[in-house]
Amino acid sequence: MIHPLTRNGLVRDSSFGILLYFFALVGLFFPFLVFSDEMAEKPIITILDFQLSNVSKEEGTVIVDFLMSYIVETQDFRVIDRKERAAILEEIEFSVSDCTDEDCQIHIGQLLSANQIIVGSFGRVEDRCILNIKLLDVQTGETIRTKSEKYKSMNTLIDDSKRLILDFIKGELQDSKDIVIIRKTKDELEAVPEMEQASKKEKLFSLLSNREYRDKNRIMEIQDLSTYLYDFEKPVLYRQYKVSGAALAALGNTFLGIGSWIQGDGWGGFAVTGLMLGGFLILLNSDGDGSAGLGNMCMTVGLLSGWIIPFIYQGNNNKRLKKALLIDY
Repeated sequence: MIHPLTRNGLVRDSSFGILLYFFALVGLFFPFLVFSDEMAEKPIITILDFQLSNVSKEEGTVIVDFLMSYIVETQDFRVIDRKERAAILEEIEFSVSDCTDEDCQIHIGQLLSANQIIVGSFGRVEDRCILNIKLLDVQTGETIRTKSEKYKSMNTLIDDSKRLILDFIKGELQDSKDIVIIRKTKDELEAVPEMEQASKKEKLFSLLSNREYRDKNRIMEIQDLSTYLYDFEKPVLYRQYKVSGAALAALGNTFLGIGSWIQGDGWGGFAVTGLMLGGFLILLNSDGDGSAGLGNMCMTVGLLSGWIIPFIYQGNNNKRLKKALLIDY
């Protein structure tokens, strides 16, 4: 039996049929495009043990581990830690004990399949601690940047290690430009004029009300404004502006993706609607020509995507919101 739409020629027209296939295929691949920033492979980095002078091996280990932990916190790199590095090199029976020159260190980076490595030296001269670090590109062997710092004590170095490493790798971070966000202390916040603080918060609320945190420039701007918040204010704002209702959105997506639209995820809604509507229209146009399989596949993928996308959107959006508000837990 020929469907009325087919009989009237609405979907038998070849140009309209091509449009339907295009619409369905766009919907089919759109979920991957929507979340491509989440699925993108992070650059791999590791810090090799520093060359030491007048300091103990334990002190050198502490410094390297501190720096490495702060790189992990950025969530912009896949970090090979000390334990993983040792396991990989032990498996291929490679000894690092005599590996001190740069060529050998780059070779280690290649064995670890790292994109970049940080090498350096740490020593004590009289009453000063001196740290020299260098970021190397493993593929080209080029030096990306270097940094040298002097400290009055080991404790001072440890206290400054977070600022040091974030400032050092800021050019490699995906979510930052030319600055490192420095949080204000309670005393610094209390010294900010009341009118200035109110102005900063008003602008912050305006940015948060959009509930869209994919744009990295927006995240950085929110981070800067969040430095004007007291710690007790941040979780309150997080609860107010976080995305919720993923389960209801997933249920709503059964009806042509309307759940994602209501949730605020326009891209996800477009993907699900495209898949289900495109599949439905292809089924109407099939008329026993074999295209029914594609139509069924589009509708099935659309339904499954509609159940999954709201949870992905909620989790990713709320993770970015925490990062934007400088919430560490």
